Amino acid sequence: MRNISLFIVSVLLMSLCSCKGAGEDILVENDGDNAKVTVTGRSRYLMLPIQESSWEVRVRAEEAAADVPAMDIRLANDSIDYWLPFPLPEGRGPKVVNFSGLWEGAVAWKSLYCTDKPELPAEAYRPVYHHTPSYGWMNDPNGMFFKDGRYHLYYQYNPYGCTWGNMHWGHSSSEDLLHWESHPVALQRDTLGHIYSGSAVVDYDNVSGFGEGAVVAFYTAHSEAGESQCLAWSNDNGLTFTKYSGNPVVVSSDGIRDFRDPKVFRYGDKWVMVLAANYEVRFYSSANLRDWEYTGCFGKGYGAQPSLWECPDLVQLPVDDGHNGMKWMLIVNVNPGGVFGGSATEYFIGEFDGKTFICDTPAQQTKWLDYGKDHYAAVTFSGTPDRTIAMAWMSNWQYADKVPSAPFRSANALPRELKLFSCNGQVYASQTPVPELSSLISNSYTADGFSLQAGQDNKASLLDKGSCKLSFNVRLEDKSCLEICLVNLSGESVSLILDGTKLSLDRSHSGMMTDRDDFSQVVSAPLDLCSAFDGYDMDIYLDRSSIEVFVDGGKLSITELLFPAEPFNALEFIVRNGSAHIGDITVRELALGPQRIG
Repeated sequence: MRNISLFIVSVLLMSLCSCKGAGEDILVENDGDNAKVTVTGRSRYLMLPIQESSWEVRVRAEEAAADVPAMDIRLANDSIDYWLPFPLPEGRGPKVVNFSGLWEGAVAWKSLYCTDKPELPAEAYRPVYHHTPSYGWMNDPNGMFFKDGRYHLYYQYNPYGCTWGNMHWGHSSSEDLLHWESHPVALQRDTLGHIYSGSAVVDYDNVSGFGEGAVVAFYTAHSEAGESQCLAWSNDNGLTFTKYSGNPVVVSSDGIRDFRDPKVFRYGDKWVMVLAANYEVRFYSSANLRDWEYTGCFGKGYGAQPSLWECPDLVQLPVDDGHNGMKWMLIVNVNPGGVFGGSATEYFIGEFDGKTFICDTPAQQTKWLDYGKDHYAAVTFSGTPDRTIAMAWMSNWQYADKVPSAPFRSANALPRELKLFSCNGQVYASQTPVPELSSLISNSYTADGFSLQAGQDNKASLLDKGSCKLSFNVRLEDKSCLEICLVNLSGESVSLILDGTKLSLDRSHSGMMTDRDDFSQVVSAPLDLCSAFDGYDMDIYLDRSSIEVFVDGGKLSITELLFPAEPFNALEFIVRNGSAHIGDITVRELALGPQRIG
C-alpha cells in the first residue's frame, strides 16, 4: 500500500501574510514526487513559495483548458526566496492543483497560502519611472501598438518565477508611455509551445476577416520540435486574444531552428513580415495577414558576426528631418555578439523594395544603437504615424537572471524616438527619450557653470530621491580628460569619462553585481558623431536601478543597470588633464507616483 502523507495547512498560521483568504484550508495529498493540492473557498490565488536554485516542478490546475499545459515552476525545496501567485479557477471550491516532481518533504508543502490579492514586498530596486512587470520575469517587448489614444506594450513574461520560463505575453497599456496599467496575461503558453516574441498591427480594413479594427498579433511558437510563426486576433483592443485555428501561418522552408520574432508592417497595399532566421532576416508578403509568401533575405556576413539575430524591425524614416530624403532602418538584436559582450542592438541603413533590404554600407561595418550593456530587443510601436517610438529590454543575457530585484526581474529602457541624421557621408540613427517625460518633473534647480584645470574638482548636490534627469554641457580643451562621477553616502560611484575621442562608463564601484566581470567591465562609445565645437550636450536619466546617458540629442547613448545601496546624491567633476568648462547644470527630479500593479 502506498505511503500517503496528509497534512492541512491553514492560512491563519502563515505569519507572512495578512490573513487574506482566512478560513480556507489547503489539503496536500502527497505521494512521492506527485502531489494534489485541494483548496476550499473562493480565493483567486494560491501563493507558491519559490526557490530559484531548486529544480522545475510541473504545476497544472485540474480544471485548466485542454490546450493549457503544466507550467514549470521552481517550488521551494529547502528554503524560500519569495512567493508568487498561481491563479485558481473562479467560483467556490474545491479547486485542485496537481504537482509533479517535488519530494514530499519539501518546505513548499507547509508554506502554501491563499489570497485574493497578492501582497508583494516593496522592492528597493523597482524603478520610479520605468515600466516593470508587477511580478515575475520579463524580457523582450512584444506586439507594441497605438490605438484609440492608448499605447499597448506586451512583453515576454514568466508569471511563475523571476527566471526565464513559461513564456507568455504579459500586457501593460498607457496613455502617455509613462503611467502604465498592468493587465492580465494576453497570450498564454499552450500545447504548440512557449509564446515567443512578435508584433501586432491594427487591421482597420478587415483584410484578415477577423473584424474591422481587429488587433492582429504575430508570435513565434517555440517547442522542442522547432519554431513557427502563429497569429491571434483581438476584438477588444488587445485585452484578450483568440488564437487562429490555421496556425502556424509561416514555417521554415529549410528546417532552420532559430526562426523567430516576426515583425509585421504595412507596405503599400501589402503587409510585410520580417523575421530572424539564425544569422539573417527573411521577408514575407501577404495581402490578408493569414497567407504569407517568401520574398527575400538579408544579413549573412553583415555586422557583428557570428551573432544570433533576434527581434528584427524595419522602419522608414526621414533623414535630417526630411531635408535629405528617406531611408530604411533595419534593427537587429544580437546575442551573443554585443559590442561589450552578451546582448546588444545593431542597425543597418539602406533601401527596401517590398521584397528585400539593400544595405548602404559594407558588410563588415557595424552600427550600434546603444553602447551600454543593458539595451536589447529594441523594437518599435506600430500605429504611430507622426513619430517612431522604440522600447528595449533593459538587461543583458549574461546576468539577467542574477540581478537583485525579485519578486520581479527586469525593466524596459525609456521609450525613445528614433531619427536619422547624416554625418561624414553616411546616415546614422539617434534616439531621444520621449518628450512626455517632461510632465514628470516635480522639482528642479540649476547650478552656475564653471571652468576647471587639471587636478581641480567641483561637486554639486543632487535631489535626495536620486531619480532625476541631469543636463549640462561639456567643453574640453584639446586632449583633455574629464571624469563625471555620481557618488552616494556609502562610497559607491559610477563614472563617466570624456577624453575628446570617446565617452566611457565605469560602474565597477556602483554597488551590487560588481563582483561579476561581465557586469563591472568599462564600456566606451566613440564621440566622432557628436559636436566638439559647441561642446557635448549631456542628458543623464538616473533611476533607482539604471542610468541612461544621451549625448547631443541621442547621437550617442549608453544604457546600464545600477544597484547601489542608496541613491546617488552628489555629482562630481574632476579634470584628469587639460581643462574643461561645464555649462549650467540642471537637476530635475522625476516623480511618477505608484504604478498601477495587479
